[in-house]
Amino acid sequence: MGPPRHGSGKASGLQLRRSRPPGDEQRLVPQEKAAASSGRRKRKAAEESAAAREKKRLQSIVIQMVHEKSPGKIMDLAKKMLEDPKPTPTPETSEETEDDPGIVERAFQGEYQTVGGVDNVDLLRQKIEETGTSWVAKNRIAPVVTLVQSSGWGKSRTICELASRGVFVVYCSFASATTTYPPRSAIADFFYTSAVRLLSSGSRLVSESRFMLFCMHYFSSCIDVAVDKQLAAEDFLQELMLGEEFWRLVQAKIESRQKQWERRYPALEKVLLEEPSRATNVWGAWEDRVHRRMRNTDKLKQLPDPPKGKLKVLFVMDEAGWFGRCDDHRAFAAFDPARRAARLFPGTGEVVALYTDTNDFAGSNVAPPCRPHSSDRVAAHGMAVSHPAYCFFPAHSPSDTGTGSLPLAKVENLGRLVAYGRPLWQALLKANGDPQEVLTLAVNKLLGGANSLSKFVDQGFMLEEAPLAILGCRVCLDINPQARVVAGLVARHLLSVVSISDDREHVWTDWAVEPVVAAAAAMALRAGRKRTGWQYCLEKLEDGLMRGWVDRGYRGELVARVLLLLAVDSLQKDAWRCFTFDELCRGLCGTSLSDLRRAELGVEDEEKGLKNVGDAKFLCLQFRKTDIPLKELTAENLLAFGKAGVGIICSGGIDIIIVGFFGGTFSLETMTAILVKVKRTKTLGDLDLAYAKCSPEFSGMVALLEVPYVSLLVNVADSSSDELGNSERQSVSFKTGKLVKAALMKKMPANVSMEVALQETHPNCEGVELWGKEKGMLSRSKRRSLRNVEAWKRYFTRVDDDLQHIVAIKGLQAFSSRDQVKPLVDMSLKSAPGMRRLEERSQKICAEMMFSLVGKSKLRKERKSLLCGCHSIYSSKFWNVAGFHRCKLFQKGARRSFI
Repeated sequence: MGPPRHGSGKASGLQLRRSRPPGDEQRLVPQEKAAASSGRRKRKAAEESAAAREKKRLQSIVIQMVHEKSPGKIMDLAKKMLEDPKPTPTPETSEETEDDPGIVERAFQGEYQTVGGVDNVDLLRQKIEETGTSWVAKNRIAPVVTLVQSSGWGKSRTICELASRGVFVVYCSFASATTTYPPRSAIADFFYTSAVRLLSSGSRLVSESRFMLFCMHYFSSCIDVAVDKQLAAEDFLQELMLGEEFWRLVQAKIESRQKQWERRYPALEKVLLEEPSRATNVWGAWEDRVHRRMRNTDKLKQLPDPPKGKLKVLFVMDEAGWFGRCDDHRAFAAFDPARRAARLFPGTGEVVALYTDTNDFAGSNVAPPCRPHSSDRVAAHGMAVSHPAYCFFPAHSPSDTGTGSLPLAKVENLGRLVAYGRPLWQALLKANGDPQEVLTLAVNKLLGGANSLSKFVDQGFMLEEAPLAILGCRVCLDINPQARVVAGLVARHLLSVVSISDDREHVWTDWAVEPVVAAAAAMALRAGRKRTGWQYCLEKLEDGLMRGWVDRGYRGELVARVLLLLAVDSLQKDAWRCFTFDELCRGLCGTSLSDLRRAELGVEDEEKGLKNVGDAKFLCLQFRKTDIPLKELTAENLLAFGKAGVGIICSGGIDIIIVGFFGGTFSLETMTAILVKVKRTKTLGDLDLAYAKCSPEFSGMVALLEVPYVSLLVNVADSSSDELGNSERQSVSFKTGKLVKAALMKKMPANVSMEVALQETHPNCEGVELWGKEKGMLSRSKRRSLRNVEAWKRYFTRVDDDLQHIVAIKGLQAFSSRDQVKPLVDMSLKSAPGMRRLEERSQKICAEMMFSLVGKSKLRKERKSLLCGCHSIYSSKFWNVAGFHRCKLFQKGARRSFI
């Protein structure tokens, strides 16, 4: 039997509800659940009275009085705090969007679903348990795991689901926003203020030792209360997250323990402050004295054993970024002593601590301490920590992702597009039912906070990383793994972590395939009064290119993608609405395909039997790279990309593919495409030769199109400095594939490969005769490329060459949006190929496990690992069977994971 599917039965999901009396197994019906949820929110709002807020302010005053020396300042501060209606300051965590708590709560409490039989919860349990079991044997500092990923991938939901596996999850959230879910825990203020007080109470060693004792008291008190409650793991988590009684009891036990241990402070601190020899491990001596009196082995035995594995208790610190960067300059950082306090746990795997956040908390703050502080005098050299985990869950498309057809209304349905990407979007749609609300939330999360778009419209300003996020999720910007903006993009702007290097110096990231996020970005790019979002973001992109934050790409491909999306956005329609090629062509260069055909060929009507390519419909919200070679890109793959509104960035041959369809139905039979070839050269040379190479035959595509399609040849070289010569070479032209082939057969072949192909396919054509007269048959023995020969043979033997319609835009001055992208042209040079290959090689292993899959659903039926990290996270069997390709879309026919 495979892993249990928790999509049905009692373990189908974690329904957070108020605890019922023991023995009462009655379940709430849906109407009662909704009423209970509404009642909880009302009670929670009523509890926020003026008296409670004043109490918090007074607590803050007391803490300040501990540190202040001047009585006058204390009185002034007290007066100010009593008169100030603002709430107590809370530790800064990664910025969160202020969501509707009701919607988010309903989404969080929804049924937890797996995808394709892969048990994410059990994989997480195995990772945590492995750390807890082997931390002593592997010379790790403590049984501590860190988990980092951008918002919406289901970190908290999956962690809480461990309660359904018999694990006592002590979940403590330090979220700063009052509307986030799970909400800020009732003990968070007490924990934070105690940390600030203790970590600023003396020298570094003394302060850290006192905070370590506090953390040990916290761990022990939570276990004591869990034993005293005698609740099942799920009921325990429900009471912990929905009520304050548990945390009230924990706080009381902590305060009681602290009073008892304050008498031991002098003796313990004497061990730290004495002058030891170099071989003395002062923390080791300190821990020996403390651990003898604080063992929890007997208490742990009183907790019920889980049905599977050894893990009994998991201490979770969510939104834990403040542990690594305390805002109070007088206090030392909290993470190192908090991590070392977890050495109290036994090495049996029964208890582990998990720290999670969306920012760079899992970066330098959890790096192995290869260079201990000079005052530590700790033998920490050579000790290791668990590599950060990157919480990935498969983001699958709707059930119609396969080869099934879609009517136009369904293609343009925003609710269908919301189903792509991270689980958050579809969970919110299920909870609320309005895709426009999900789109609004996506705008807020992408821009870094509530009402960010209206603030930009009114003030013309965004957060520093927001412009890169807005363009990145649509244009597919490659962010430098060493750039300082990576942390902010992950924490506040939905950029997802792919890999973190062992030294934590490189953080590789990528953008998920999320049409709803791309639509949110389109709204931001079109907004603005004095200047649009496009103008603002392109200026910031230019700055990012100059600073090295963004990879410049190849041969102006970045500029080409920007020009294509500018043309789409110029149509003044919703981003998720289809557009015709005529509209796209008009947005690119100011003229339609029909006008170009008429001007070039003098033909008013379409040839008999041919469909009008200008009327073909396309959906393109974003561009994404694919590691599927073009020779393996099947028609089913193209259809899946097209349904998601994704333009495909190819690695060879054709540079970009945009998939569309004829008529009112999107299917394999009606599918067409725009094949884009990007140039940045002073001259295009022989145009017929360039036109021929902008075809499926020269891309190695298996899925040769059987319907009319468009080859778009784009040269983005700037002609303002007479780079391209006369105006004729800065224009827009049209030609059919049939005319191009006829012209090439009359010319002398451009190279040996082309001549060999012509000799085998059309030995009597004029081109072969010209070659024989000019070069002679002996020239055929010269070196030639077998691949090019085969490509030319496929090109010259194809009988339906009248399907190809070629549009060439020759030079930047021919584009309607030339002024907006002109500053980028000079920067969009070819990157150093050696450096790019090195970076891609370093990223390849982890990138293959990125997100999920489009097409190729039979690639790896046995794949298991969906919680990605580096080689140290999972055993080799999970790593080797992953089989994920970077930035593919989604597995055909699989169920969606709502987390």
